[in-house]
Amino acid sequence: MNFLKKGFYIAMCGLDGCGQTTQIGLLAQFLKEKGCQKMVITKEPTDHQPIGNLIREILQLKQVVDARVLQLLFAADRYANQKEIVLLPALLRNEVVLSDRCFLCSLAYGGLDLDMEWLWQINSQIQFPD
Repeated sequence: MNFLKKGFYIAMCGLDGCGQTTQIGLLAQFLKEKGCQKMVITKEPTDHQPIGNLIREILQLKQVVDARVLQLLFAADRYANQKEIVLLPALLRNEVVLSDRCFLCSLAYGGLDLDMEWLWQINSQIQFPD
């Protein structure tokens, strides 16, 4: 597992309740057992910044929000988490980043109602998982 010596980004996506959070936890445990000490776990929407908390509130209360507004909120939360808080700083420190969901979920869920080209555009500055 040579990739453990440099920054690496792994994301798990899936339907609600399919077990991606469990799998992230199991993967983190496995990597630790294999000697990976530099690891960061994150999730989308985030739970450590205001935009992520707003998204969670909207989803939990099942509030009706325009699909475009919700996807813009997800993109803003993702961008802030990537640039300022977790993802890129950790990768620059040569850490492994495990993410419970990533922008690909916006393509899957948002693509049901919205133009895929627009979804790609609003997420164009987002880091792809390895």
